[in-house]
Amino acid sequence: MPSPRIRDGGSAVERLINWMGGWPRDSLLTGTEWEESLYRAITSAREGRLPPETAAEVEETRVRLGRRLCERALGAPDGLAVVAITSGADEALLRLLFAFTAPGDTVLTDRLAARPALQLFRRMAVRTVVVPGDESGMDPEALLPALTREKPAFVYASPVCPDPTGRRWDEERRRALAHLCAWAGVPLVRDDRQLALSGAPVSFEAERDAGAEVYSVGQVPPGLYPGLRLGWIASLAPEAPRRFEGPDAGIAPRRLRAAVHGAALRWLDDPRSHGHWEAFRKRCRNRLRLFLQFLETAGLAGCGWIEPDGGMHVWIRLPEGLEGEAMLRAAWRKGLLFQPGSGFFAARPERNAIRVTPVHTPEAQIAEGVRRLRETAAELTGRWSGG
Repeated sequence: MPSPRIRDGGSAVERLINWMGGWPRDSLLTGTEWEESLYRAITSAREGRLPPETAAEVEETRVRLGRRLCERALGAPDGLAVVAITSGADEALLRLLFAFTAPGDTVLTDRLAARPALQLFRRMAVRTVVVPGDESGMDPEALLPALTREKPAFVYASPVCPDPTGRRWDEERRRALAHLCAWAGVPLVRDDRQLALSGAPVSFEAERDAGAEVYSVGQVPPGLYPGLRLGWIASLAPEAPRRFEGPDAGIAPRRLRAAVHGAALRWLDDPRSHGHWEAFRKRCRNRLRLFLQFLETAGLAGCGWIEPDGGMHVWIRLPEGLEGEAMLRAAWRKGLLFQPGSGFFAARPERNAIRVTPVHTPEAQIAEGVRRLRETAAELTGRWSGG
């Protein structure tokens, strides 16, 4: 599909504003020695110039890399340890699905959940059952009978900085979730892929106090380190069974994976990496704040949104009758992309919602993106006045 052409000052220029999320073309550290170090490591591995590592060396790298990721991404919450390194949060969740489920098994989830997770559940032929709740989290009075009735393989939830809303559960709901999972003997799988960008301190105190079997999936935020797709499975039980390792893909992929892990560990060992994480968190916060300010002043009548506690995304509900898919088709012609909201519903999808990810857009272009969003909706509905 060709890029749309946007009129700017009388000349046709290509200037697409991509708010779909995913992995951006440019990252915070593009063009740095990190990028050169990763390139050298990958090239050496592909050309067979790296010696094979012993099992003990691979394990030592995994443990040290996991420790650094907990420190940088999660603030080293007490008792949490990385038990598997993956290529991202999606692979981490996929490994947990392989470990805990068989086709036809049930997973309990919120009605609103990360789109990639819902796609994985369908791909693995796992049945999702929605636990009623609200912005404060799952309703404990609904979760209790669901645990008894459904006997799920696990409960999937994202209580801190969830995708798409970014709205943190209240503490009472989090504790109830942990206690009920512990009581039922059902694992709790937390999707914490945005936890590194949370606007509040990270804690697993509720889960630890309840004695729940909890697994947290996360990843290095897209847009921080170019070329690095790194995720993990963390657990409150560091002695968790090593059944989450992926299948052996042969010598070349093993060497490539080891090279990437080694380069990532060397960079995370560098004290400067702490400043990189903080700079990226600040950039995301500032761009979300700027986007919300422009959204507030745009005069989008009939439109509402959830102000996130952190993360990368903003969840917007459109006026009744305006569907996210139709909005996207029209916005693309103006050079604006975002995610229609229907794919984030585990059941009974609502069509009049979209998810936007403005944190990878330069601040100077955010106002223009909001203008295109407003203009698109005005053309489709006539409800939003020009100006």
